Parts: sequence; C-alpha cells; structure tokens
Amino acid sequence: MVRHIAPAEAIHELAALTERETEILQLVSTGLTSHQIADRLNVTKATIDKHMEAVR
Repeated sequence: MVRHIAPAEAIHELAALTERETEILQLVSTGLTSHQIADRLNVTKATIDKHMEAVR
C-alpha cells in the first residue's frame, strides 16, 4: 500500500530516518534489490526488510 503525504510531512519524516535507513533508501532508489543491498552492506536480507518496514 502506498501512502500519500503532504510535502511538509514528507520532509519531517525524512528527517526522522536513521542514517542506515537513509543509506538503504538511496540504494533502493538506484534499483538494487533487497538481496543486493544486503550483500553490499554485509547484512542479511531480513535486516534490510526490517529497515524497509520501519520506513513505511
């Protein structure tokens, strides 16, 4: 489910992201899959999935 938010709220929510969540979102934006991101960051796919859940 995609949630639409107002621009001001989006800026506030982005500021609330952790460094790791921001890093993962940047990698997602380049088209990498969760598996590829996990390999790149030397973590499990489950860890990436947990970070992505926190962002949603």
